[in-house]
Amino acid sequence: YGDGVFSITIGELKRLASSVYVSTTHQSFSRKFFRELRRVVGGAEKVDLKTACRYWSLLRAVSLEDVGKETEADVTLLLEKLRSDFASSSPYLQALGDEWLSQYKSILQAAGPLQRYILSWRADVKVSTIKHGFPSSADAKETFNQSIGELCNSICISQQGYLVTDGAYDEAADGFSYCQLTRKTPVPITFISAAGIDFTRRSVRERELPKYFSEGRFRPLGEHRLKERVKEIYRAVFECAVHHKVKGMSAIPLGLGHFLKGAPEDHQDAVRRAYFTAQFDLLFEEDYGFTEYYISAPPAMHPFITSLLHRCAVYHRRPLRCSVIIHSRDARFVAVELAKRNKSVGIISPSDCSSLMWGIIGAQWELGKDDLYNGEQDIVAHSTAVLGHINVRTQ
Repeated sequence: YGDGVFSITIGELKRLASSVYVSTTHQSFSRKFFRELRRVVGGAEKVDLKTACRYWSLLRAVSLEDVGKETEADVTLLLEKLRSDFASSSPYLQALGDEWLSQYKSILQAAGPLQRYILSWRADVKVSTIKHGFPSSADAKETFNQSIGELCNSICISQQGYLVTDGAYDEAADGFSYCQLTRKTPVPITFISAAGIDFTRRSVRERELPKYFSEGRFRPLGEHRLKERVKEIYRAVFECAVHHKVKGMSAIPLGLGHFLKGAPEDHQDAVRRAYFTAQFDLLFEEDYGFTEYYISAPPAMHPFITSLLHRCAVYHRRPLRCSVIIHSRDARFVAVELAKRNKSVGIISPSDCSSLMWGIIGAQWELGKDDLYNGEQDIVAHSTAVLGHINVRTQ
């Protein structure tokens, strides 16, 4: 990390911890219900957090309506799907998967009190929908018919903090970041955590792909529906940015890394097109207060992204509400440089379902390797974001 110094007071860390803002994509999934669901996913004080984590990891593609009612046959099938996910991963994750799978029988036994709680909780929601944050019973039914793997796309979590390294460009190291410690910037950075659509994990993919694809091809209006869903995700991201008065956004593309691998290969460019067009549509349609919108992408992607931006400009027949800058620098570098200039800046953190459902980002930031260490882990490992989720003591 070099010989630089980053320092921050305990008082400011406490203030940062209270800056959390949550946005949701539709009325039927309210902040109130998200807080409730986060407690249930965290074990509801019925089991320890590790047991709850393993339990929900297994059931991430099971609808909330069916969670807690799984039979032995259901679990066997889910384990087989999870086993196939690990088998196609790196040797590190294969070994980790073998360890997890060997423990699932005892984990499910330990999760018994949580399963019983879920059954009573769900019954109470159906009787008292308004008390649990739903406008109507139809809204509650719509939500409970989805899995947490799907519902994570309905949530965006934001919190202010600081990046402790500068992400400066190192030409001598083939473009890798120096990751040198930097001084605290004059203004904080807003970390905005959201998840793309997971087409990779087998159990989730089997729920997601049929919404848009059939036999490896887009369904009629499938690409349009995909783009509209992605627009809702980015609308929630931009709502968080507006809440924190962000002027410069440093965007890392959502859903186009690990989550894209399971989409039909011949249509992956179309999925990319849906993600970028969704962002550009929103930037043409509404003024979110941004002055600049920076998109970090490999140089090979720049012509593709630029052509989509031009196509959107022709379609909307109006000027953009902010400048769009497509670049290949580290998104952290852009965020730090803007914050050094007293610009209110946000950085998008592409997150996993489990991170969002536990109300955190970068769940594997400390121990994750290979596929378990990606954009959100990197952001957290180089920032104060993780410090907002632990108890800060004054002595």
